[in-house]
Amino acid sequence: ADESAPPLNELPGNTEKPQKLDGNVRRQSSSQSNKIGKVERKPAKKSFTISKTSADGDPHFVVEFPLSKLTVCFNINGEPGHVLRLVSDHKYSGVTVNGKLIGASAPPGSHKQQRTYFSTITIVADHPKRSYIEVTPTKVILDGRDRIVLPCHSSVTVDSGVLSVAIVQNSNVTVTVGGNISFIILLHQYKNPAPYQRNHLGFYIGNSKGLSRNCHGLLGQFLSEEV
Repeated sequence: ADESAPPLNELPGNTEKPQKLDGNVRRQSSSQSNKIGKVERKPAKKSFTISKTSADGDPHFVVEFPLSKLTVCFNINGEPGHVLRLVSDHKYSGVTVNGKLIGASAPPGSHKQQRTYFSTITIVADHPKRSYIEVTPTKVILDGRDRIVLPCHSSVTVDSGVLSVAIVQNSNVTVTVGGNISFIILLHQYKNPAPYQRNHLGFYIGNSKGLSRNCHGLLGQFLSEEV
């Protein structure tokens, strides 16, 4: 990892405490709600703490083992265009999460020739029927009962049945599957990016209770480990 990256055992933008997200989301215009079915105003929620188990940055992987209070970090040196399987529980809960990499030049003085970041996170749920959500730094595509495209510059909550998505304006996207699985995707956006900076995503495990003990993937393989 290069010298400008945040410490691996901390969330981006923090020095010591885990990042907290504002769960308050707002309803979009009535014309938007008519097109997408169930879009509803939710009461303000208290902020909540994200799990450290995540993949963010270049990308840095962090796995937290609560029993031992141990945190393990590792890096993946992928290439632009590569798709990384983050969570794979297709046979049991039906959930699969993939992250697609995008490239950027490394900053001056770095030992790396290039950086890679997540440009797209795709979450697929196969039970009871196939639905998916694709998240980029600027938009969310929800394909459930209908195909919906939502901009990330507006706060909104949409429930399509199996999948629900809550966007907090230009900040984060929370995807919930079946009520007992949730993932939080941070939106990293730059107003005036340097050549080595690209708009990208961070992926965090919110609730993994609905995933099976047979879950695999770069992060999923650790979720049931008792260390």
